[in-house]
Formats: sequence, structure tokens, C-alpha cells
Amino acid sequence: MSSDLLTTIPSNPAEIRPDLTEHLRGALATRMHFLDGAMGTMIQRFGLDEPDYRGARFADWGQDVKGNNDLLSLTQPAI
Repeated sequence: MSSDLLTTIPSNPAEIRPDLTEHLRGALATRMHFLDGAMGTMIQRFGLDEPDYRGARFADWGQDVKGNNDLLSLTQPAI
């Protein structure tokens, strides 16, 4: 790579990409937004089984709970 090309690349990312903070604040102030991430994918990496989802609190629950990721906030809060 030529040294001339390296000197034209800004070292500060803000010089490449505009700051959208104020735009986002305005959007958040005027309408509802939903953010979705890869939480389910992250949970799957733990390879949880039915007993992992149940924990002690729901050990005797009358139906399967595996896959109920919301339940993990009670039974596996560290995950």
C-alpha cells in the first residue's frame, strides 16, 4: 500500500462516519422502537436441557419449559 494512501485515511472514525446521536435522540423521542439482537443464539451456545430451564424453582412444573428463554431470567440469571 502506498504511503500516500495511508496519509489520506482518517485515523478518527468520526471523520469517516457521521455522528448520528442527535438523529437517534430525535427518533426515540417521537416514536417507539424495537431492538432485536441475537440473544436466542447466545443462549443456544450453552446447550441447555430441560432441567437447566426448570431449575429448582420449576422442577415439578407440569409441562415442558425448554425453549422458554424468558424463564431463564429466573432459573439461570447468570446466562
